[in-house]
Amino acid sequence: MKLTNILIISILSTFLITGCTLTPTINPGKVTDDADMKKVEIPTVETDYKPKLDKNIAKEKAILANSYILDKVQVSKKKNGILIRFKYDGEDPKENISTFFSGDRFFNITFFKGKFSSNIKNSLYNGSIIQNLQFFEFEESVQVTVRLKDDHKSTFIQTDDEYITISVFS
Repeated sequence: MKLTNILIISILSTFLITGCTLTPTINPGKVTDDADMKKVEIPTVETDYKPKLDKNIAKEKAILANSYILDKVQVSKKKNGILIRFKYDGEDPKENISTFFSGDRFFNITFFKGKFSSNIKNSLYNGSIIQNLQFFEFEESVQVTVRLKDDHKSTFIQTDDEYITISVFS
């Protein structure tokens, strides 16, 4: 009986091994070429999917598309106040500039969609007119804070092709 069991196991093993081979069987009489292959059309699918960009990259591209670069600042004293001039390159920024006084003789100028060049922070200013200039960079804007020597009350902003002129009146 043991011999019968061994014989059955051998036969079953042979069937399993030959039946489960991974090599494909090829008909040696038939040669396949491109003419025998069927072409299958892959349907086109319409979708509203748009890949999401990194938010910071998308914002940066949008900002740079409509931006201007502040290159130089000059501060001079006039009879009725101070004249602050910024040299810029890019789109006319007149609609994107705001100014405000924040107490204790601080005067703030915000440039929406503006950028600073690397040399603007090295601009020289007259210490008898202002105490200091500070430059701040934000995601969508830049700001210049001027500490004035004297109190001032109002401002007027004017732009041309090269300069932003801000008059600060006493």
